[in-house]
Amino acid sequence: MESRSISRAADALHLTQPAVSKLIQSLEAECGLRLFERQRQRVLPTAEAHLYLDEAENLFLNLSRLGRLAEDLKAMVHTKLTIACYPALAIDLMPQVLNRFQRQNPGAASTLLIRSSPRLSDMAIAQQFDLGISMLPVNHPDVISVPLLRENLVVLMPPGHHLAGREELRPRDLEGEEFVSMGHDDRLSYKIDEYFLKAGVTRRIVGRVALAAAVCGFVRDGAGVSLVGPLTATGPVAAGVKVARLRPPIHTVSNLLIPKLRPASAIRDQFLAYLRGALAEPLPEVTALDWEF
Repeated sequence: MESRSISRAADALHLTQPAVSKLIQSLEAECGLRLFERQRQRVLPTAEAHLYLDEAENLFLNLSRLGRLAEDLKAMVHTKLTIACYPALAIDLMPQVLNRFQRQNPGAASTLLIRSSPRLSDMAIAQQFDLGISMLPVNHPDVISVPLLRENLVVLMPPGHHLAGREELRPRDLEGEEFVSMGHDDRLSYKIDEYFLKAGVTRRIVGRVALAAAVCGFVRDGAGVSLVGPLTATGPVAAGVKVARLRPPIHTVSNLLIPKLRPASAIRDQFLAYLRGALAEPLPEVTALDWEF
């Protein structure tokens, strides 16, 4: 129809005119329609042929779009990744890892949700993210939960503090020190309290703060000393504070959560591989755990 004659159509298809005529006859027989009228040595398309051509063009256009979409998906263009993380890692570690990942995969879009660890457990069971990082493991048949990394808490001190020159401290060194603690509803706060109780050390709690990033601000301003994870202590939120190891250590474990019922995707698997590589870089007081699922 676009060539407006069988001879020109034959030339365009590199076929003979009889071969083109046979193809037309086969199409008419297959669809049960008369698509062309023969008038005075001319072949004219019927109204049905025009409608058929419109649908065929739409079909080829959609097939072309599907082909482009497949290529885009291979290149992770227009793909989305939803990550959920507890605040301490969401503020320092995840922005760095995500930014580097997206620079290598500019077509990939990511959403970072910051939630408490108990809330992350509920979200994992409800299949509300592609992957999550929580301080709490999740024991549920619809969730994969594996230990991701272990951190030994470090001591934060204000600039000029009398202990600031020490690289390593013991519990007794903090006897009577003004101490900025995590909130009462934070499980880590109970772990720290138990640690000092067993060591027979009494601290002067000057305040309780919900976020580790805020703890760093209080310490920097001279409110007292505190304990946070090393990833927080080496991040921008802790700029200007002094840091020392604590021995014997208090460690925390971050867990990788994968909702089983959420469809797997190439971008998720590639990000997990990138995350594994990022955590393999040596960091003081941080141990990347060997995880599989």
